Formats: sequence, C-alpha cells, structure tokens
Amino acid sequence: MSDKKSIQALNKAVGLSCTTDSTNPIRFISRITEPGASFISSTHVFIYVCEGVLDFKYGDQQFSVGPEAFACFKRNLHISYRTSSASQPAACLVFSLDRNILLEFAQLTSFTRSYIESTSILHSASSCQKLTVFIQALKEIYLADGEIPDHISYIKILELLSCLVLYQPAVADQMYDLHDQFRPDICRIVEENLLQQTTMRELSRLAGRSISSFRRDFEAIYNMPPSRWIRLRRLEKAHELLTGTNMTITEICYSMGFESVAHFSRIFKSRFGRSPSVARSCEYKPSQC
Repeated sequence: MSDKKSIQALNKAVGLSCTTDSTNPIRFISRITEPGASFISSTHVFIYVCEGVLDFKYGDQQFSVGPEAFACFKRNLHISYRTSSASQPAACLVFSLDRNILLEFAQLTSFTRSYIESTSILHSASSCQKLTVFIQALKEIYLADGEIPDHISYIKILELLSCLVLYQPAVADQMYDLHDQFRPDICRIVEENLLQQTTMRELSRLAGRSISSFRRDFEAIYNMPPSRWIRLRRLEKAHELLTGTNMTITEICYSMGFESVAHFSRIFKSRFGRSPSVARSCEYKPSQC
C-alpha cells in the first residue's frame, strides 16, 4: 500500500473521508510511513498498534504508542500523528466506537460507568494478554480475508468492549463519557477562515457562540487557545511556502494574514529557530516549486 493510500485508509477508518454507513467500524492499516497527518473523528476511536511506533499529538500533549499498546481518543478531537521512524512503517487496528453500539453493549451487559475523572485521551504502554490475543486473532482474519463483514465487525466490537470492561476498566469508563461537550462545526469555521484577518469575535459569531464559549469549545478540540493554534498553523503553512515556492517573504507574510514583515520574521524565528531568509537559504527545494 502506498504512503498516500495508507494515510487515506487511517483517516477513512476514523470517519474522515466517508459516511458512517460505508465505513467498516474495524480497519487494519498494514503500512503507515506518513511523516505527518491528522484527523478529527466523528466517533470515539481505539487504535491498537501492531507494528512500529506511532507518535500522537493533541495540542501540546504528545506521546508515542509502540507494538502491543494502544491509544483511545474521544470524538471530535483534532489529533495529529506520524511514524516515529521513516524507515520503520507502522501497522495498526482502528476501531470506531459509535454511540449506538456503546449503548447497545451497556444494555446487554448492564454496564455502568464508575465516573473516573474524565479525560480526552487514554493510552497504554502495554496491553494485557487477553487483549493482545484478541487483536492477534482479528489481525489474522484481516490478513486472510482482506476485511471483516459488517455483522462480524459488530460482534468483534462487542468483544473488544468486553475486554476493556474486564481488563482495562479505566478505558471502558472513559469510552462511555457520551456527553456532547461542543458542536463540531467549529472545526470547519476555523479551517475556512485560517488565512483571513478574522477576529476572535467574528469567528465566534460565525460558529454561533459567545467568545467565551468559542474559546472553551475550541480548546476542547485542539487542546490549546485558538489564537495560538491559528498562529502556529499559519507559520507552518508559511514555512511550506518559503521552502517550496518562489514567493517572496513579503508575499508569504501577507498571504498568511500577518500584519507586517517585521512581526512575521520575529515569530517565525521564535517558532523555527531561524529567520525566514535563513530558512529559505538553507531549506529551499526548487523541485517542489
């Protein structure tokens, strides 16, 4: 599988590039070599790493997940990820845990939450033996048949939830935090206006929120204040243009929505450790123009 297809597969597995009806809730991604990508899932997500190491980032929070370990993410979070080593591809099983199947499992088993202190992300340095055996058997099915039929996926999701309840109770408890804390349209509003000179008040109005509600909901998704996240995204895009196009520093500065070249140069150096002119002279790749 190509790098591009691998990343599309992982994004598809967490509900980015297809509708819920056309997405199998379990996906095996056999090869990920992508240097960096991100997703926002419409469901809770359980990712079990079978091979290699995946680095995840949620705002300023960063952690690595190696073989026979896992990470769980609540719905509507902006998660960045990459392989730890370009020479060592990663493979993982991705489970999408939507609200309906969680409620069905709770009804079947009379499961109730323990109300452990709520957190958006959970990860484990190692898996229990029972969960490892379950994952290995599921992986073998994928390798033999290519995919799992929907009705079998439903059963396997219930098995996964059973394993979590019995052997990873803190994870199970967090998966059942189904309270909708914010409306996900905030992501679309921010992305559409990323390069515009849009004030916080204007973004709040576009998202149908007060300024305080906008900031609170934004931080729930991106794990950092909106002004800082937007500035970092603009700087990353400016760095791409600086090292991969013939645009002048002035053109890049104003196209990214910065107020002045002096201000842009100062915060660029603070972020990347070198001025825009030095970065261009050291990193410019004309083949990307």
